[in-house]
Amino acid sequence: MTDTAANKAGRSRWRRQWTDAVWGLMRRFLGICLLAVGGVLLITLLSSDPNDPSRLVHVDRAPVNWLGTPGALVSAELRTWIGMPAALVATLAVLAWGWRMVRSRSLGRFGWRLLALALALVLATLTAAWFQPGEGSSSAVLGAAELVGAFKAQVGTELADTSWFQAIMVTVCMALATIAWLYASALQASDWAGLVRGIRAGYAAARRMTAGISSDEANAPAQRVAPTLGPTTEAAKERSPKKKRRRVQTAGPTRVGQREDEERQATLGMDDEGYRLPPLGLLRKPPRSVRGGAEGQEANARMLETVLAEFGIAGVIERILSGPVVTRYDFEPEPGIRSRRVISLAPDIARSMSAQAARVSVVTDRNAIGVELPNAKRETVYLREILGSELCEKQRGSLVIALGKDINGEPVTADLAGMPHLLIAGTTGSGKSVGVNGMVLSLLYRLAPDQLRLIMIDPKMLEFSVYEGIPHLLHPVVTDPKKSVAALRWAVREMNSRYQTMSLLQVRNVEAYNRKVEGAVARGRKLSREVQTGFDAETGKPVYELQTIEPEPFPYLVIVVDEMADLMLSAGKDFELAIQALAQKARAAGIHLIVATQRPSVDVVTGTIKANLPCRISFQVSSATDSRTVLGDQGAEQLLGKGDMLYQRAGGKMQRVHGPFVSDEEVERVADFLRNLGISTEYNLDVTEEVSDAQPLDSSEETGRDALYDDAVALLRHKGKASTSFLQRHLQIGYNRAARMIDQLESDGIVSPADHTGKREVIG
Repeated sequence: MTDTAANKAGRSRWRRQWTDAVWGLMRRFLGICLLAVGGVLLITLLSSDPNDPSRLVHVDRAPVNWLGTPGALVSAELRTWIGMPAALVATLAVLAWGWRMVRSRSLGRFGWRLLALALALVLATLTAAWFQPGEGSSSAVLGAAELVGAFKAQVGTELADTSWFQAIMVTVCMALATIAWLYASALQASDWAGLVRGIRAGYAAARRMTAGISSDEANAPAQRVAPTLGPTTEAAKERSPKKKRRRVQTAGPTRVGQREDEERQATLGMDDEGYRLPPLGLLRKPPRSVRGGAEGQEANARMLETVLAEFGIAGVIERILSGPVVTRYDFEPEPGIRSRRVISLAPDIARSMSAQAARVSVVTDRNAIGVELPNAKRETVYLREILGSELCEKQRGSLVIALGKDINGEPVTADLAGMPHLLIAGTTGSGKSVGVNGMVLSLLYRLAPDQLRLIMIDPKMLEFSVYEGIPHLLHPVVTDPKKSVAALRWAVREMNSRYQTMSLLQVRNVEAYNRKVEGAVARGRKLSREVQTGFDAETGKPVYELQTIEPEPFPYLVIVVDEMADLMLSAGKDFELAIQALAQKARAAGIHLIVATQRPSVDVVTGTIKANLPCRISFQVSSATDSRTVLGDQGAEQLLGKGDMLYQRAGGKMQRVHGPFVSDEEVERVADFLRNLGISTEYNLDVTEEVSDAQPLDSSEETGRDALYDDAVALLRHKGKASTSFLQRHLQIGYNRAARMIDQLESDGIVSPADHTGKREVIG
């Protein structure tokens, strides 16, 4: 029964699809016929001459009509039976109907539209009757002259013959005729937009012809373009700026400051002690990009409209944005089509367009849905063109990082100080590590060691080893997971220490603190603060003393974690709590996090981490589930890899960015340049030292017990077994913390001491 019902449903669905396809072809064929008939009638009417030979006019000369004797006869009959104004109105309606049918649009309420067309014909004839009263004119047909004459008799000849009265009547008739014709034509805003684009394209073609382009090239028939998503020929490059059937925006070259490296150093600033910022010459210079024209994109747009129409999605592509990696086609659906329906067709669109992947999303601030398809020839984005761009040089920010180029080919940068932390995810080969290196180099290209210090945590021991020895490092690259948690704990203590110092100067953030300290140093003054030391024994009034403060400027501290999954497995809850403490409070203290992972599962990117890291970047991931884990929405699984990313700002707004490529040789050259400056690297080895009397970040100071102690007791009593590894695995905590809890449980009589094999029993 179930199979039979399924087969019937499948046959019914197939029959319905086949019927829809046949009706679509018939509608298009009828539309082509209407366009042909309307075009012939329009040419006939525009070249009409009342003195041409016809049934009522016998002259011995050739007709002036462009279509010869047949055209002259047809135009004469139309003038005789319905008049020239009505004939033009009817012809334009036929062209409008043909245009709608060719675009697979239904007319709808055709009977009412025919009635509106008849009304428009009468009103058009009445309009002409005010200008050409008489039996031999066009106003004589359809009884228009009689109607106008009767109306004049009713209102009075003196009033009816005044110019202002005739102007009012003509305006009213023309307005009513226009309204009736617009309803009869069934044209919508998208149809008018397409008509305007066609007129502009024709005007551009005419200008090319007058400019001397050969007619063979200008009138070459359009070939059917295979679904390659990019420029087709070199000739397309030459014609692209002028021939546009849609609004095509092709990414141009990045506006780069054409200045020598020394001039750029002066722009970014020089350190008084002789520190030099790395020159741009250390980075690879991008080659000259060869941009194609818009012909291939136009063909793809038409093909995409056809593909969507086959799935029952009617609409028009109103704009094309071409970038270095993908091209976005802004599709405006007809009213009543839900966005979710179009978005769910992304895999089918990619298959039908023979594309590697397709991403479909709603375009912000526009009544359109963006369909992003990869270009046939992908361009590489280089870090040098981002750092040397005019936008990056002029952007004001404390910790500006280069993210790449957007879909328009414009540089995209962000200020880490305003984020204030960043979560990065992506599978192997997606460009995550290259993207992190690009961000680190962005900071090194703008800030000196006294302005920026780095703590780099690399559990894989491969990614950050190239940075060893640069003067910006606060501590050698941390590779031990236990020391990684200790480094984060040190950062929490540093954060609290900075807050205490800033409270003495009554400032709210590290920027205001540094300005106040630098201002005092520049003026040669010492900072002081009145502090209450007690009360006067005689008067009882408080006693104040002037306390001198000698603070030093705080450099920004950026903690870069390359692989968060390894730390979550080894340190678990301790790592998560340290990240939480820093993410919640460290921004004003000038401490910022860049946390990356290649395994964005829910046990790694937990709800606590997501809630405290609102700014996120997702490179290509393996599934829609991973995309939702990182971004809260799907789409990252449809990226193209090699630096293609989705950048989510705080607030949920997402932007597609193509990250810059940074080779290992470029990173080594920059690191060698910094190491060879002769500036000694001042390491703080206390960063990874465990403080023996430090309580866990979530411990209760009142009882001295771990906050998870009660959970551990309940877990052991429920499972009936106890061990350090058991607690570590189930509570997701580090080994040291689990061992302390086992010792506490033993002293409280909950578990027995370990026997000769190391096993314990739950006795409490």
